[in-house]
Amino acid sequence: MKNQRRQAVTIAIACTCAVLAAVACGGPKPAQKALTAAAMPECPHDHADSMSHGRFAKVVAFAGLRTDVPEFHDCQRFIADVGKGPEYHDLEAIFVSNLDSVFGVRTGNGDLVSAATTALVTKGVPVAVIYSEGNYDQLGIVQGYDCLVMQRKKTSGYEAWMIPINSTADCNGLSHPAPGIGTKLAVDTIAPQNNNGKVDEVPPVARWDWDPVKKWHYIGLKCATSWCEVHWETGTFHSSVTYVSNGANDQVYRVKGWYDEQYLAAPQNSLGSVLPDGAIGTVVPVPELGARTVKHYSQTDSTWVRVAWVLLDVPSDKYYKKYGYEATTVAAAVSKGTRNEVSFCLQTTTKSCGTDVTSIKNCPVDSVNNGTWYARIKSASGASLKYFCVKYRPLPGNVQPPGVVRWRWKIKDETIWVSCPNGCCEVDPDLS
Repeated sequence: MKNQRRQAVTIAIACTCAVLAAVACGGPKPAQKALTAAAMPECPHDHADSMSHGRFAKVVAFAGLRTDVPEFHDCQRFIADVGKGPEYHDLEAIFVSNLDSVFGVRTGNGDLVSAATTALVTKGVPVAVIYSEGNYDQLGIVQGYDCLVMQRKKTSGYEAWMIPINSTADCNGLSHPAPGIGTKLAVDTIAPQNNNGKVDEVPPVARWDWDPVKKWHYIGLKCATSWCEVHWETGTFHSSVTYVSNGANDQVYRVKGWYDEQYLAAPQNSLGSVLPDGAIGTVVPVPELGARTVKHYSQTDSTWVRVAWVLLDVPSDKYYKKYGYEATTVAAAVSKGTRNEVSFCLQTTTKSCGTDVTSIKNCPVDSVNNGTWYARIKSASGASLKYFCVKYRPLPGNVQPPGVVRWRWKIKDETIWVSCPNGCCEVDPDLS
């Protein structure tokens, strides 16, 4: 989506924090252990069979049940150029809290549904926990755990601080720090577009984003009715491109957080010398995704139900061979409908997904909905049709994410998280 983003990209996961019990300074802290396998299925080297595994929920207690819902958060290895060209380096994950509870909620007409927490104005509140396998000085991130605190200014807008912590519990209740603690960050807001009296909805999620000029990563997340971009306070900042489209249902393109965008992985050798593919991939949900029920996939008259579109800014031989993705621009996608199409089907005892999926072996069974999920990817030109397993992960409690999609970064290739009814769906999951 962004031609300027050609040098690097990032992605991570968001979560909230809770209190700083006894962090007296923002200086060096003990290095944290790397996350173990099955700790968080959202991240590249960790996989789990169930979203209810609870291991990372114990680590990031602040986000509660949202911890195990990938669509709210973001996770990826940051890209850096250390003299050998762009390479993947440290894993960075951001986990957000319930952003609607923190910042308040308004309807599309501007009517107040719930007020922001008082502490947001008086002293600041923790809005996210960051887990990092290395330092990222541009955002004040220190290896291990960090807490992102935001405060509303008396006039308008917000300010933020990145504060190193020893454990996620230290984020609980953390507020505006004393001078010299943590790193002060700047915050810019992007107001939603008003279309015929209806204001675009901003999803309560967090995403890693990319300054195309400095080639540094920064944080994007929902703040009240707007999208906030949290970045370095000193020097210039260049926001990633915001796309413009006047279609009534095009908020999935206009509003950051609905779609996800990053360089696609194409490893050349061992980690540390893993290179981006060169193509920027953008995955966009269909506008009606959040309103779907299981019956749309298992009892609909149409075998295949569209869930997302995938766009590549330049051709990628690797991603065409595996997934059939062809290069197509955002402008072409919006104006002409030229885009790679991802569709789902839930095969049950009463519905068949057709003979094309019979050759796909060992797809995971969805015991909640008593069936097996499949994905069909249709190339933008229609010349390629490919079929894959889909792994359905039931959501913990009643935590349903909005109808968003995001990439799942993996060292071999990118897959996709899709919001499903009462669950999260992963296209082409790890089956080992």
